[in-house]
Amino acid sequence: MKKRTTKKITKIFAITAISFVLLFLAAHFLVNFFERAIIDSVIEKIVKKTKSVSSITYDRVDLDLFKKSVLIENLSINRGRDMLDKTGTTIPVLKIEGISILKLILHKSLYISRLTIKNGKIIFPGNFYTLKAKALRFSKAGSSIVINFLELIPKHEKYRFGKVRGYRSNRIRLKVRNITFKTIGIKDLFKKRNFHVKSVRIKNPQIDIFRDKHLPKRTGTKKKKFPQQLLRELKLKIRINNIRVSKGKITYSEHEAGEKNPGKISFSDVQAQLKNLTNYPELLQKNPSLTFAASGKLMGKSLLQVNITIPINDKRNMFKFSGSLGRIRLNEFRSMLENIAHVRSNNAVVNQLTFSAKADNYRAIGEMQLLYNHLKIAVLKKGGSYKKRKFFSFLTNSIIYNDNPKPGKPVRIGKISFKNEGNLSVFGYMWKSLLSGFKSSIGLKKRKKNR
Repeated sequence: MKKRTTKKITKIFAITAISFVLLFLAAHFLVNFFERAIIDSVIEKIVKKTKSVSSITYDRVDLDLFKKSVLIENLSINRGRDMLDKTGTTIPVLKIEGISILKLILHKSLYISRLTIKNGKIIFPGNFYTLKAKALRFSKAGSSIVINFLELIPKHEKYRFGKVRGYRSNRIRLKVRNITFKTIGIKDLFKKRNFHVKSVRIKNPQIDIFRDKHLPKRTGTKKKKFPQQLLRELKLKIRINNIRVSKGKITYSEHEAGEKNPGKISFSDVQAQLKNLTNYPELLQKNPSLTFAASGKLMGKSLLQVNITIPINDKRNMFKFSGSLGRIRLNEFRSMLENIAHVRSNNAVVNQLTFSAKADNYRAIGEMQLLYNHLKIAVLKKGGSYKKRKFFSFLTNSIIYNDNPKPGKPVRIGKISFKNEGNLSVFGYMWKSLLSGFKSSIGLKKRKKNR
Protein backbone atom coordinates (compact mmCIF):
# COMPACT_ATOMS: atom_id res chain seq x y z
CA MET A 1 0.00 0.00 0.00
CA LYS A 2 2.81 2.36 0.96
CA LYS A 3 4.71 1.49 -2.23
CA ARG A 4 1.65 2.28 -4.37
CA THR A 5 1.17 5.62 -2.57
CA THR A 6 4.87 6.47 -2.96
CA LYS A 7 4.79 5.60 -6.68
CA LYS A 8 1.62 7.66 -7.13
CA ILE A 9 3.18 10.69 -5.42
CA THR A 10 6.38 10.30 -7.43
CA LYS A 11 4.38 10.05 -10.64
CA ILE A 12 2.33 13.16 -9.80
CA PHE A 13 5.51 15.09 -8.89
CA ALA A 14 7.23 13.99 -12.07
CA ILE A 15 4.22 14.96 -14.21
CA THR A 16 3.97 18.30 -12.40
CA ALA A 17 7.70 18.98 -12.81
CA ILE A 18 7.61 18.04 -16.48
CA SER A 19 4.53 20.24 -16.95
CA PHE A 20 6.32 23.21 -15.36
CA VAL A 21 9.39 22.62 -17.52
CA LEU A 22 7.24 22.36 -20.65
CA LEU A 23 5.30 25.47 -19.61
CA PHE A 24 8.54 27.36 -19.00
CA LEU A 25 9.97 26.21 -22.35
CA ALA A 26 6.73 27.17 -24.09
CA ALA A 27 6.72 30.58 -22.40
CA HIS A 28 10.39 31.07 -23.24
CA PHE A 29 9.73 30.03 -26.84
CA LEU A 30 6.75 32.37 -27.10
CA VAL A 31 8.69 35.28 -25.60
CA ASN A 32 11.62 34.66 -27.96
CA PHE A 33 9.17 34.36 -30.83
CA PHE A 34 7.21 37.47 -30.00
CA GLU A 35 9.85 39.72 -28.35
CA ARG A 36 10.99 41.23 -31.65
CA ALA A 37 7.35 41.79 -32.63
CA ILE A 38 6.70 43.47 -29.26
CA ILE A 39 9.77 45.71 -29.46
CA ASP A 40 9.06 46.50 -33.13
CA SER A 41 5.53 47.53 -32.14
CA VAL A 42 6.86 49.83 -29.39
CA ILE A 43 9.38 51.33 -31.84
CA GLU A 44 6.67 51.91 -34.45
CA LYS A 45 4.61 53.72 -31.81
CA ILE A 46 7.59 55.94 -30.87
CA VAL A 47 8.32 56.84 -34.50
CA LYS A 48 4.67 57.78 -35.10
CA LYS A 49 4.42 59.94 -31.98
CA THR A 50 7.83 61.59 -32.44
CA LYS A 51 7.81 63.39 -35.79
CA SER A 52 11.54 64.14 -35.65
CA VAL A 53 12.51 60.44 -35.41
CA SER A 54 12.74 58.95 -38.91
CA SER A 55 13.84 55.39 -38.05
CA ILE A 56 14.89 53.06 -35.21
CA THR A 57 16.80 49.82 -35.84
CA TYR A 58 18.62 47.21 -33.72
CA ASP A 59 20.53 43.93 -34.08
CA ARG A 60 19.36 41.84 -31.12
CA VAL A 61 16.81 41.99 -28.31
CA ASP A 62 16.65 39.80 -25.19
CA LEU A 63 13.50 39.96 -23.06
CA ASP A 64 13.96 38.35 -19.60
CA LEU A 65 10.66 37.62 -17.83
CA PHE A 66 12.16 36.70 -14.49
CA LYS A 67 14.50 39.69 -14.20
CA LYS A 68 11.89 42.00 -15.78
CA SER A 69 14.49 43.40 -18.11
CA VAL A 70 15.16 44.06 -21.79
CA LEU A 71 18.62 44.04 -23.35
CA ILE A 72 18.95 45.65 -26.79
CA GLU A 73 22.17 45.54 -28.79
CA ASN A 74 23.33 48.03 -31.44
CA LEU A 75 20.31 50.32 -31.24
CA SER A 76 20.34 53.06 -33.88
CA ILE A 77 18.03 56.11 -33.81
CA ASN A 78 17.93 58.52 -36.74
CA ARG A 79 16.33 61.95 -36.44
CA GLY A 80 15.41 64.28 -39.30
CA ARG A 81 14.85 63.59 -42.98
CA ASP A 82 17.14 66.23 -44.47
CA MET A 83 20.87 65.42 -44.58
CA LEU A 84 21.82 68.80 -43.11
CA ASP A 85 19.47 68.30 -40.15
CA LYS A 86 20.00 64.57 -39.75
CA THR A 87 21.19 63.31 -36.36
CA GLY A 88 22.27 59.72 -35.71
CA THR A 89 22.36 58.05 -32.28
CA THR A 90 24.11 54.70 -31.78
CA ILE A 91 23.86 52.67 -28.56
CA PRO A 92 25.85 49.40 -28.53
CA VAL A 93 24.26 48.24 -25.25
CA LEU A 94 20.91 49.40 -23.84
CA LYS A 95 19.60 47.66 -20.73
CA ILE A 96 16.16 48.45 -19.30
CA GLU A 97 15.25 47.00 -15.89
CA GLY A 98 12.15 46.86 -13.72
CA ILE A 99 9.75 46.83 -16.67
CA SER A 100 6.11 45.72 -16.59
CA ILE A 101 5.93 42.79 -19.00
CA LEU A 102 2.10 42.84 -19.15
CA LYS A 103 2.00 46.54 -20.04
CA LEU A 104 4.74 45.98 -22.61
CA ILE A 105 2.87 43.06 -24.24
CA LEU A 106 -0.74 44.24 -23.92
CA HIS A 107 -0.41 48.04 -24.23
CA LYS A 108 2.95 48.34 -26.01
CA SER A 109 3.98 50.79 -23.27
CA LEU A 110 7.42 50.79 -21.66
CA TYR A 111 7.58 51.45 -17.90
CA ILE A 112 11.05 51.25 -16.36
CA SER A 113 12.80 51.64 -13.01
CA ARG A 114 16.41 51.61 -14.25
CA LEU A 115 18.11 52.24 -17.56
CA THR A 116 21.75 51.79 -18.54
CA ILE A 117 23.44 52.90 -21.76
CA LYS A 118 27.03 51.90 -22.54
CA ASN A 119 29.25 53.63 -25.09
CA GLY A 120 26.43 55.73 -26.58
CA LYS A 121 27.21 58.02 -29.51
CA ILE A 122 25.38 60.90 -31.22
CA ILE A 123 26.46 62.33 -34.57
CA PHE A 124 25.17 65.90 -34.94
CA PRO A 125 23.78 67.54 -38.11
CA GLY A 126 26.42 68.24 -40.74
CA ASN A 127 28.66 65.58 -39.19
CA PHE A 128 30.89 68.22 -37.56
CA TYR A 129 30.62 66.87 -34.01
CA THR A 130 30.20 63.53 -32.28
CA LEU A 131 29.00 63.27 -28.68
CA LYS A 132 30.14 60.16 -26.79
CA ALA A 133 29.47 58.85 -23.28
CA LYS A 134 31.06 55.79 -21.71
CA ALA A 135 27.99 55.18 -19.57
CA LEU A 136 24.60 56.73 -18.77
CA ARG A 137 22.53 55.43 -15.87
CA PHE A 138 18.97 56.41 -15.00
CA SER A 139 17.31 55.42 -11.73
CA LYS A 140 13.61 56.05 -11.15
CA ALA A 141 13.92 55.31 -7.42
CA GLY A 142 16.59 57.99 -6.98
CA SER A 143 15.14 60.26 -9.70
CA SER A 144 18.67 60.67 -11.01
CA ILE A 145 20.76 60.46 -14.17
CA VAL A 146 24.53 59.92 -14.03
CA ILE A 147 26.70 60.36 -17.15
CA ASN A 148 30.33 59.21 -17.05
CA PHE A 149 33.16 60.33 -19.37
CA LEU A 150 31.23 62.57 -21.75
CA GLU A 151 33.11 63.85 -24.81
CA LEU A 152 32.25 66.28 -27.60
CA ILE A 153 34.63 65.48 -30.45
CA PRO A 154 35.06 67.63 -33.60
CA LYS A 155 35.37 65.61 -36.79
CA HIS A 156 38.18 67.75 -38.24
CA GLU A 157 41.44 69.06 -36.84
CA LYS A 158 41.74 72.73 -35.85
CA TYR A 159 42.47 74.43 -39.16
CA ARG A 160 40.49 72.10 -41.40
CA PHE A 161 37.35 72.47 -39.26
CA GLY A 162 36.72 76.07 -40.32
CA LYS A 163 37.70 75.43 -43.93
CA VAL A 164 35.10 72.68 -44.26
CA ARG A 165 32.43 74.93 -42.70
CA GLY A 166 33.44 77.76 -45.02
CA TYR A 167 33.50 80.54 -42.41
CA ARG A 168 35.12 81.41 -39.08
CA SER A 169 33.56 79.66 -36.11
CA ASN A 170 34.53 78.27 -32.73
CA ARG A 171 35.82 74.71 -32.81
CA ILE A 172 35.01 73.18 -29.42
CA ARG A 173 36.59 70.09 -27.85
CA LEU A 174 34.92 69.04 -24.59
CA LYS A 175 35.64 66.37 -21.97
CA VAL A 176 33.64 65.91 -18.76
CA ARG A 177 34.45 63.26 -16.18
CA ASN A 178 31.03 63.12 -14.56
CA ILE A 179 27.61 64.82 -14.75
CA THR A 180 24.90 64.04 -12.18
CA PHE A 181 21.27 65.19 -12.39
CA LYS A 182 19.48 64.80 -9.04
CA THR A 183 15.78 64.84 -8.17
CA ILE A 184 14.39 64.94 -11.70
CA GLY A 185 10.63 65.47 -12.13
CA ILE A 186 10.01 62.31 -14.16
CA LYS A 187 6.20 62.66 -14.45
CA ASP A 188 6.39 66.28 -15.60
CA LEU A 189 9.11 65.40 -18.10
CA PHE A 190 7.14 62.66 -19.86
CA LYS A 191 3.55 63.87 -19.38
CA LYS A 192 3.83 67.67 -19.54
CA ARG A 193 7.22 67.97 -21.31
CA ASN A 194 8.50 70.16 -18.47
CA PHE A 195 12.09 69.83 -17.24
CA HIS A 196 12.50 70.01 -13.46
CA VAL A 197 15.84 69.24 -11.78
CA LYS A 198 16.85 70.12 -8.25
CA SER A 199 20.60 70.04 -8.87
CA VAL A 200 23.22 69.35 -11.52
CA ARG A 201 26.84 68.53 -10.67
CA ILE A 202 29.55 68.76 -13.35
CA LYS A 203 32.99 67.41 -12.40
CA ASN A 204 36.29 68.03 -14.19
CA PRO A 205 35.06 69.65 -17.41
CA GLN A 206 37.82 70.49 -19.90
CA ILE A 207 36.94 72.87 -22.74
CA ASP A 208 39.29 73.70 -25.59
CA ILE A 209 38.06 76.43 -28.00
CA PHE A 210 39.88 77.42 -31.17
CA ARG A 211 38.94 80.13 -33.70
CA ASP A 212 40.68 80.56 -37.06
CA LYS A 213 40.33 84.19 -38.16
CA HIS A 214 41.97 83.59 -41.54
CA LEU A 215 38.50 82.61 -42.70
CA PRO A 216 35.72 85.07 -43.68
CA LYS A 217 32.89 85.92 -41.29
CA ARG A 218 29.61 84.12 -41.74
CA THR A 219 27.20 86.09 -43.92
CA GLY A 220 23.65 86.75 -42.81
CA THR A 221 24.45 86.22 -39.14
CA LYS A 222 21.43 86.78 -36.93
CA LYS A 223 21.49 89.19 -34.03
CA LYS A 224 22.78 87.51 -30.89
CA LYS A 225 20.20 86.89 -28.19
CA PHE A 226 20.70 87.40 -24.47
CA PRO A 227 20.27 84.47 -22.04
CA GLN A 228 16.99 85.85 -20.65
CA GLN A 229 15.61 86.17 -24.18
CA LEU A 230 16.37 82.53 -24.88
CA LEU A 231 14.73 81.47 -21.62
CA ARG A 232 11.61 83.54 -22.24
CA GLU A 233 11.23 82.18 -25.79
CA LEU A 234 11.84 78.57 -24.80
CA LYS A 235 8.70 76.46 -25.37
CA LEU A 236 9.81 73.90 -22.80
CA LYS A 237 9.19 74.94 -19.20
CA ILE A 238 12.43 74.58 -17.29
CA ARG A 239 13.46 74.78 -13.64
CA ILE A 240 16.94 73.94 -12.40
CA ASN A 241 17.58 75.12 -8.85
CA ASN A 242 21.34 74.75 -8.82
CA ILE A 243 24.18 73.89 -11.22
CA ARG A 244 27.70 73.39 -9.82
CA VAL A 245 30.93 73.03 -11.76
CA SER A 246 34.12 71.84 -10.04
CA LYS A 247 37.77 71.55 -11.09
CA GLY A 248 37.25 72.75 -14.64
CA LYS A 249 39.72 73.96 -17.24
CA ILE A 250 39.08 76.34 -20.15
CA THR A 251 41.50 77.13 -22.97
CA TYR A 252 40.79 79.65 -25.73
CA SER A 253 43.04 80.07 -28.78
CA GLU A 254 42.62 82.49 -31.67
CA HIS A 255 44.70 82.77 -34.84
CA GLU A 256 44.65 86.18 -36.49
CA ALA A 257 44.94 86.43 -40.28
CA GLY A 258 48.56 86.92 -41.36
CA GLU A 259 50.07 85.93 -38.01
CA LYS A 260 52.43 82.97 -37.61
CA ASN A 261 51.13 81.83 -34.24
CA PRO A 262 47.80 81.89 -32.38
CA GLY A 263 47.14 83.78 -29.17
CA LYS A 264 46.12 81.71 -26.17
CA ILE A 265 44.52 82.26 -22.79
CA SER A 266 43.60 79.69 -20.14
CA PHE A 267 41.72 79.25 -16.87
CA SER A 268 42.42 76.37 -14.50
CA ASP A 269 40.75 75.09 -11.31
CA VAL A 270 37.46 76.63 -12.45
CA GLN A 271 34.65 76.54 -9.88
CA ALA A 272 31.21 77.85 -10.83
CA GLN A 273 27.66 77.95 -9.57
CA LEU A 274 24.47 78.94 -11.38
CA LYS A 275 21.21 79.39 -9.45
CA ASN A 276 17.54 79.80 -10.34
CA LEU A 277 17.58 78.78 -14.00
CA THR A 278 13.87 78.95 -14.79
CA ASN A 279 11.22 80.48 -17.04
CA TYR A 280 8.22 79.81 -14.76
CA PRO A 281 6.40 83.15 -14.22
CA GLU A 282 5.19 82.20 -10.72
CA LEU A 283 8.73 81.29 -9.62
CA LEU A 284 10.21 84.46 -11.12
CA GLN A 285 7.77 86.57 -9.08
CA LYS A 286 9.43 85.24 -5.92
CA ASN A 287 12.99 85.19 -7.25
CA PRO A 288 13.31 87.22 -10.50
CA SER A 289 17.02 86.78 -11.22
CA LEU A 290 19.37 84.10 -12.44
CA THR A 291 22.75 84.35 -10.70
CA PHE A 292 26.14 83.07 -11.83
CA ALA A 293 29.36 83.05 -9.81
CA ALA A 294 32.67 81.65 -11.05
CA SER A 295 36.34 81.64 -10.13
CA GLY A 296 39.50 80.26 -11.69
CA LYS A 297 43.23 80.78 -11.98
CA LEU A 298 43.97 82.95 -14.99
CA MET A 299 46.96 81.48 -16.86
CA GLY A 300 47.34 79.23 -13.83
CA LYS A 301 48.70 82.18 -11.82
CA SER A 302 46.13 84.63 -10.47
CA LEU A 303 42.62 84.16 -9.10
CA LEU A 304 39.87 85.69 -11.24
CA GLN A 305 36.38 85.99 -9.75
CA VAL A 306 33.25 86.94 -11.70
CA ASN A 307 29.62 87.48 -10.61
CA ILE A 308 26.68 87.97 -12.99
CA THR A 309 23.06 88.77 -12.13
CA ILE A 310 20.39 88.44 -14.86
CA PRO A 311 16.77 89.54 -14.23
CA ILE A 312 14.85 87.15 -16.50
CA ASN A 313 11.79 89.31 -17.23
CA ASP A 314 13.61 92.59 -17.91
CA LYS A 315 12.50 93.67 -21.42
CA ARG A 316 15.70 95.65 -22.00
CA ASN A 317 17.66 92.47 -21.18
CA MET A 318 19.58 94.24 -18.46
CA PHE A 319 22.25 92.37 -16.49
CA LYS A 320 24.99 93.25 -14.01
CA PHE A 321 28.52 91.88 -13.84
CA SER A 322 31.41 92.46 -11.46
CA GLY A 323 34.65 90.79 -10.50
CA SER A 324 38.26 90.96 -9.42
CA LEU A 325 41.73 89.73 -10.37
CA GLY A 326 44.79 89.33 -8.15
CA ARG A 327 48.42 90.15 -8.88
CA ILE A 328 49.82 89.01 -12.23
CA ARG A 329 52.55 90.01 -14.67
CA LEU A 330 51.37 91.13 -18.13
CA ASN A 331 54.07 88.94 -19.63
CA GLU A 332 51.88 85.93 -18.76
CA PHE A 333 49.62 87.05 -21.63
CA ARG A 334 52.49 87.28 -24.10
CA SER A 335 50.93 85.09 -26.82
CA MET A 336 47.66 87.06 -26.73
CA LEU A 337 49.36 90.46 -26.57
CA GLU A 338 51.86 89.78 -29.36
CA ASN A 339 49.67 87.76 -31.74
CA ILE A 340 46.29 89.45 -31.21
CA ALA A 341 46.94 92.98 -29.84
CA HIS A 342 50.38 93.32 -31.49
CA VAL A 343 52.01 94.81 -28.41
CA ARG A 344 54.60 93.69 -25.87
CA SER A 345 55.05 94.67 -22.24
CA ASN A 346 57.68 92.65 -20.38
CA ASN A 347 57.93 94.37 -17.00
CA ALA A 348 54.39 95.57 -16.31
CA VAL A 349 52.67 94.16 -13.24
CA VAL A 350 48.95 94.26 -12.46
CA ASN A 351 48.66 94.46 -8.67
CA GLN A 352 44.87 94.36 -8.52
CA LEU A 353 41.87 94.69 -10.80
CA THR A 354 38.25 95.23 -9.78
CA PHE A 355 35.30 96.08 -11.99
CA SER A 356 31.55 96.59 -11.81
CA ALA A 357 29.12 97.35 -14.63
CA LYS A 358 25.57 97.03 -15.86
CA ALA A 359 24.50 96.42 -19.44
CA ASP A 360 21.39 96.07 -21.58
CA ASN A 361 20.42 95.80 -25.25
CA TYR A 362 22.23 99.01 -26.11
CA ARG A 363 25.16 99.88 -23.86
CA ALA A 364 27.36 98.75 -20.98
CA ILE A 365 28.53 101.31 -18.43
CA GLY A 366 30.54 100.97 -15.23
CA GLU A 367 33.85 101.51 -13.48
CA MET A 368 37.20 99.74 -13.32
CA GLN A 369 39.99 100.11 -10.81
CA LEU A 370 43.23 98.85 -12.32
CA LEU A 371 46.29 99.12 -10.08
CA TYR A 372 49.57 98.53 -11.93
CA ASN A 373 53.25 99.49 -12.24
CA HIS A 374 55.92 99.82 -14.94
CA LEU A 375 53.59 99.85 -17.92
CA LYS A 376 55.63 100.47 -21.04
CA ILE A 377 54.40 99.20 -24.40
CA ALA A 378 56.25 98.19 -27.54
CA VAL A 379 53.91 98.34 -30.56
CA LEU A 380 54.75 95.48 -32.94
CA LYS A 381 54.52 95.05 -36.68
CA LYS A 382 51.83 92.68 -37.92
CA GLY A 383 52.63 89.51 -39.86
CA GLY A 384 54.51 87.58 -37.19
CA SER A 385 57.83 89.43 -37.38
CA TYR A 386 57.41 90.77 -33.80
CA LYS A 387 59.53 93.78 -34.80
CA LYS A 388 59.04 96.98 -32.84
CA ARG A 389 57.36 99.96 -34.50
CA LYS A 390 59.51 102.65 -32.89
CA PHE A 391 57.47 105.76 -33.73
CA PHE A 392 54.13 104.26 -32.67
CA SER A 393 55.71 102.81 -29.52
CA PHE A 394 57.06 106.25 -28.60
CA LEU A 395 53.68 107.86 -29.34
CA THR A 396 51.76 105.28 -27.28
CA ASN A 397 54.08 105.53 -24.28
CA SER A 398 53.81 109.33 -24.34
CA ILE A 399 50.01 108.99 -23.96
CA ILE A 400 49.55 106.16 -21.46
CA TYR A 401 50.12 106.29 -17.71
CA ASN A 402 53.02 104.11 -16.53
CA ASP A 403 51.62 103.60 -13.04
CA ASN A 404 48.33 103.69 -11.17
CA PRO A 405 48.40 105.31 -8.74
CA LYS A 406 51.27 107.60 -9.50
CA PRO A 407 53.44 108.48 -6.48
CA GLY A 408 51.58 110.99 -4.32
CA LYS A 409 48.48 110.88 -6.54
CA PRO A 410 45.04 109.34 -5.97
CA VAL A 411 43.98 106.14 -7.72
CA ARG A 412 42.53 106.74 -11.19
CA ILE A 413 39.19 105.09 -11.92
CA GLY A 414 38.67 103.84 -15.43
CA LYS A 415 35.32 104.22 -17.17
CA ILE A 416 33.61 101.23 -18.76
CA SER A 417 31.57 102.33 -21.77
CA PHE A 418 30.72 100.19 -24.78
CA LYS A 419 27.91 100.35 -27.33
CA ASN A 420 26.38 97.00 -28.25
CA GLU A 421 25.89 96.51 -31.99
CA GLY A 422 24.06 93.20 -31.58
CA ASN A 423 26.63 90.89 -33.17
CA LEU A 424 28.28 89.72 -29.94
CA SER A 425 27.44 86.96 -27.49
CA VAL A 426 26.89 88.03 -23.88
CA PHE A 427 30.49 87.01 -23.03
CA GLY A 428 31.86 88.87 -26.05
CA TYR A 429 29.82 91.89 -24.97
CA MET A 430 31.32 91.78 -21.48
CA TRP A 431 34.85 91.33 -22.83
CA LYS A 432 34.58 94.35 -25.13
CA SER A 433 33.13 96.37 -22.27
CA LEU A 434 36.03 95.44 -19.97
CA LEU A 435 38.48 96.30 -22.75
CA SER A 436 37.01 99.82 -22.86
CA GLY A 437 37.61 100.09 -19.10
CA PHE A 438 41.21 98.90 -19.53
CA LYS A 439 41.90 101.51 -22.21
CA SER A 440 40.37 104.21 -20.05
CA SER A 441 42.44 103.10 -17.04
CA ILE A 442 45.80 103.32 -18.81
CA GLY A 443 45.02 106.68 -20.44
CA LEU A 444 44.30 105.76 -24.05
CA LYS A 445 42.00 108.27 -25.69
CA LYS A 446 38.42 107.20 -26.27
CA ARG A 447 37.81 106.33 -29.87
CA LYS A 448 34.85 107.68 -31.72
CA LYS A 449 33.65 104.17 -32.58
CA ASN A 450 33.99 101.09 -30.40
CA ARG A 451 35.46 98.04 -32.00
